[in-house]
Amino acid sequence: MIGGLGMPELLIILFVILLLFGSKKLPELAKGMGKAFGEFKRTQRESEFKIKEEPKEAEVIEKKEEIKTESKEETVQTTKTAEKSETKA
Repeated sequence: MIGGLGMPELLIILFVILLLFGSKKLPELAKGMGKAFGEFKRTQRESEFKIKEEPKEAEVIEKKEEIKTESKEETVQTTKTAEKSETKA
């Protein structure tokens, strides 16, 4: 039983599909549906992977910004120290 449909209902639906599309078109229709479903699943996995990777990338960017800030602060301190030593001399 699929979604409230029993075997008789499924057989009727399959018979109607066979009448509408014909026996020659059914394999093509199934192949197209299979490709579409596969593409959907692949895209879903890729988006899940991206969602999991985004926080890691954000952490890397934050660490790089912290390193830049620290190096700028060190440069400023070194410059001030150099200026003080020049004024004393």
